Amino acid sequence: MSTPLAQRLYELRRSSGISQEDLARKLGVSRQAVSKWECGESVPGTDNLIALARLYGVELGSLVGIDNDAAGAENENPAQAMGGSPTTDSLQQANCPAAENPAQPATAPNPSENEPESPRPFQRKLLLITCGIAATLLTLMLVWCVHESKPDYIIIEGTVIARDERHGDFVVDMGPTDSYESRYIVCSVDSNTMYTVSNEVDPPDAPDLPEPITGDIELQAGQHVWVSFDVRGGKPWPEAQNLAESVEIAEEDNE
Repeated sequence: MSTPLAQRLYELRRSSGISQEDLARKLGVSRQAVSKWECGESVPGTDNLIALARLYGVELGSLVGIDNDAAGAENENPAQAMGGSPTTDSLQQANCPAAENPAQPATAPNPSENEPESPRPFQRKLLLITCGIAATLLTLMLVWCVHESKPDYIIIEGTVIARDERHGDFVVDMGPTDSYESRYIVCSVDSNTMYTVSNEVDPPDAPDLPEPITGDIELQAGQHVWVSFDVRGGKPWPEAQNLAESVEIAEEDNE
């Protein structure tokens, strides 16, 4: 059934020299949708009406037939305003897909035409940017929390059971432990390793130990030690050899 809006859409498209397929591509819809508009079987959405008015260079009110002339014509001839013009049948045949392309079979209605239109590109971009910023902030917060939860130094306590006389490296037996895969830790030293002797019973809380003892200190098997390792910056620990930041030797009781 043809309507005044369908007739105007058909006439404007024909006068503009645009085919249904070209118009469908410009609006981003199917050719069947354009054919239904011009046959009066469906009505374009608001966004499509605005796009059609801009494309044809007419006012939106003139396109939908709400101007004064259209209102007067509807009052004089209500039957014609409802679509009962003498050329209805010929217009319907000219507008329908089968009439424009007889070799093409009738196509079933596309369910997507009745679905709500997706958000505009700007809104989608804004939503994606917002989600990206939120994800970045969340990642930074997680990285900061993980970094804050990691200690700067690791301190082990145990007994020296072996020592390399040439290089100064030694092995500490921590005793039974569930904290590490092995109870034995190989400790390496260099010129920056600080040695101290302490009579404290409890292990140190940090590597800034008492004043280092000047002179050479040689570890001996059987000595009780606290060894600290610098793990700042995500240094892996333990490894095959672990560079000691400081070594505190428990002072032997001579009594």
